[in-house]
Amino acid sequence: MRERLPESVDPVRLARRGAVFEGSYPLEGMERLKASLVETGGEAKVYLRFDSDAQNVPYILVRVEAELMLECQVCLEPCRQTVHTDTKVALIAREAQADRLPEEYEPLVIGEEPLFLKELVQDELILALPVIARHSEGECSPGSLSAGGPAKTNDDGPARDNPFSVLAKLRKNGNLDEES
Repeated sequence: MRERLPESVDPVRLARRGAVFEGSYPLEGMERLKASLVETGGEAKVYLRFDSDAQNVPYILVRVEAELMLECQVCLEPCRQTVHTDTKVALIAREAQADRLPEEYEPLVIGEEPLFLKELVQDELILALPVIARHSEGECSPGSLSAGGPAKTNDDGPARDNPFSVLAKLRKNGNLDEES
């Protein structure tokens, strides 16, 4: 049975019941994720299945898909990145239990307080962010440094010389070494 996404849940109880939730969260409401985004429009599509495995370990299958607008680290322009997660999160009471989990699980220490699903989804999206966001090959804007385009110009006029070129000339002429 598929249900709408509640704000918070008792995950162990839902794992015993085998609950499934499907829905979406707006990216605008994810404060920690917003720090990495250029634009916050859109939503994260979410599928959550609570269950227990053969060893009676309660877990959540977390599937999230979102289109995120990040800053390309090559041309510094916005670039759209599609992010998918497919994670099994084991629900454990103590951190020491994490060592005994099968490799397929990511541990989540839970206590008596409820689990806020939007925070879980936000964590998954943050972990799925690319290390270096960039456009696909050949998609960076013209004039970017990596595309071999022209040097950036100021609003006041043409591009300026490299300020360190003077030091290079001094070193080449031997004038820089004399001052040492």
